[in-house]
Amino acid sequence: MSNSPRKPVSRAKGPARASTRGRTKAKDRSRGARWLLRLGWILPLFALGVGGAVLFLTYAFANIPLPREVPLPSAAEVYDANGDLIGVFSGV
Repeated sequence: MSNSPRKPVSRAKGPARASTRGRTKAKDRSRGARWLLRLGWILPLFALGVGGAVLFLTYAFANIPLPREVPLPSAAEVYDANGDLIGVFSGV
C-alpha cells in the first residue's frame, strides 16, 4: 500500500443531483414519447388560448346592436354657411 493521501471523490451537489432521482433520462425515451410529452404541455395552452379568444369574441359581438335595431333619422336638415336652415329632406 502506498502512503500517498487519497483524493476525495467529487460528487455532484445541490439540485442537479436531486433532480435526477426517480426520473428517466431524456435520451432513454423514444422520439414519440418525447413528442407526446411536449404536446402534453402545448395542447392545453393552445386550448386555453382558443377558448379565451372565443369568449372574447362572443362578448365583443354580443354588445353590438344589430342594424335593424338602430333608430334611423326620419329627415335630414340642410344648413347654409351662416347656420340658417335651408331645407329639410325626408325619405317618407
